[in-house]
Amino acid sequence: MAEQFWADDQKVIRGEPVINREEFVLDEQGRKCWLLTSKLPLRDQAGKIIGLVGIGRNITERKQAEEALRQSHDELEKRVTERTAELAGANAILQQQIAERKRIELVLDRERLLLRTLVDNLPDAIYAKDTAAGRRWPIPPT
Repeated sequence: MAEQFWADDQKVIRGEPVINREEFVLDEQGRKCWLLTSKLPLRDQAGKIIGLVGIGRNITERKQAEEALRQSHDELEKRVTERTAELAGANAILQQQIAERKRIELVLDRERLLLRTLVDNLPDAIYAKDTAAGRRWPIPPT
């Protein structure tokens, strides 16, 4: 890191400023800290570069918040993908159930038509009986 700082300082002394660069350093305990660094050439009254001036602002909390936000975003994207897959599976099952229901309704419609044709064309009377209520009634032809 010291070599990089020294190289940056040499560029600044040659007239190339460093403006708002994010860089990390290690603190006394060896923890990673983020700085927002700016370095400018320091000039005398004649405009000659005589040194440099720099400032480093600690942006570690901001970087940690950005990382936490990125992780939350990634987790949310993962959950959305999983939920979308679940919903697609449920939708496929529902589509199958709808198709089966339509098929059964067609079969029932044909059976009703057959029964109605029999009732209308048999010479005998046909009765329906409700065993729970103990009554019966004729099924009239149409």
